[in-house]
Amino acid sequence: ASVRGIRVIPEIDSPSHVQSWAMQLPQEMRIDCGYSTLLNIVSKDVRDFMDEFLAEISRLFPDPQLHLGFDEVDFDCLNGSTAVQNWLSGQGLSRDIVGLRKAVASYLGELGKIVAKHGKTPIFWNEVFDHYGASSENPTPPPDELAKDAILEMWYPPDWHWSTVANMTSHGFRALYAPDGPWYLDNGVIFSWEGPYAVEPLSNKACTYDYEQGKANCSCPPKPANRSKPSLPCYDIAGKQAELVLGGEAALWTEHVDSALLSLRAWPR
Repeated sequence: ASVRGIRVIPEIDSPSHVQSWAMQLPQEMRIDCGYSTLLNIVSKDVRDFMDEFLAEISRLFPDPQLHLGFDEVDFDCLNGSTAVQNWLSGQGLSRDIVGLRKAVASYLGELGKIVAKHGKTPIFWNEVFDHYGASSENPTPPPDELAKDAILEMWYPPDWHWSTVANMTSHGFRALYAPDGPWYLDNGVIFSWEGPYAVEPLSNKACTYDYEQGKANCSCPPKPANRSKPSLPCYDIAGKQAELVLGGEAALWTEHVDSALLSLRAWPR
């Protein structure tokens, strides 16, 4: 792959999206919730296992970066764990969203140290920036445990009204853009190329392509339906801040794709 200029960066997602393989671990190392199953993030055995696992992955994949996921942690699942409840009590934390976020942030910090020890720069999904901070509000501030050299990948589209690439880069983090919808190839965007090409990592404006004018028409994100969330201002990232935007990713998730659809989805018209 490297001879052809291709970088291979595996994503070892945790503590969520682990149901397919966590069932091979001892019961005390996982929190069983079906599709929402989590690793037991307060277990020393889990952290030791992840250290050994990521050491092996780091040897197999020479790229200096390693994706660690951290998206879609189910707090209801986490709250149902006796081990997590005992950890919260031992840390003097309440069994509420702030305490649960602190538990996730603690695991986040440990994994950041592990990959640094193995010579890798971590990539995380955007939730690490605005879901796991010490607050009951949404979005949260970035948790202190988040590694400062981390690369953050934004998969939330602007109209979801969470944090943005502009927020991330304003805090000094490098960022990638992979918006759900226009850049998710498995969604089946096969008859129109204009929509995906009208999306710009340096802006949160929604754009459509005007054939007659030969240009994109762009507008600010709509106001959120949930009035508890603030409206996001339009932005166009420029200057030094723009240098922190590394680019984007067109994702092709195999939950919607098999071998019969792979070529059609990977190379849309």
